[in-house]
Amino acid sequence: MSDQEWSELWRQDEPPVPDTEALVRDLAAMSEKLRRRTRNRNLREYGAGIFVAAVLSPMLFHPRLWLVALAGILVTAGVLGYLWLQHRDEKPADQSMDSAAYGRRLLASYDRQIRLLGSVKYWYVAPIWAWLMLVTFVTAGGRTATAVRFCGMTAFCGFIVWLNESYGVRKLRAERERVESMLSGEKS
Repeated sequence: MSDQEWSELWRQDEPPVPDTEALVRDLAAMSEKLRRRTRNRNLREYGAGIFVAAVLSPMLFHPRLWLVALAGILVTAGVLGYLWLQHRDEKPADQSMDSAAYGRRLLASYDRQIRLLGSVKYWYVAPIWAWLMLVTFVTAGGRTATAVRFCGMTAFCGFIVWLNESYGVRKLRAERERVESMLSGEKS
């Protein structure tokens, strides 16, 4: 190789990836699996949001609870809107891509999903927890009942954060590392 060829090889950002049909098939299958899993999770969230809005809608006509119901519907709409904005651009992968392009696309999808789950306490749990606290204190019975509801709802929200940020992110990172090892030519 000439000095110029070595120099060009040195400047490349990504190591060369063998473009085998099997690797492309494996990456395409993993990409589709992640896309399908994310879509199904989002559909469950949208369904739950519609259910919450349907349950809260009749409360809009209650003289004492209409503001709580309105706040719950707005929080639900905000959370679901944010979720939709994060995934609105995702489309199936182009079948003509090579393994390097599939790999980059799949790693970017994993990174986006890891960031989303890693920040769930801000965009998902915090608004819902704030609304639950509003419900707790507006509909408070006695001090003990309020304290029990406060602790129960806070523990539930903490569990959601743990489930997403610990378990979910850890699982996605392991899958991402598997893709990286496949792209570098190691066995998974």
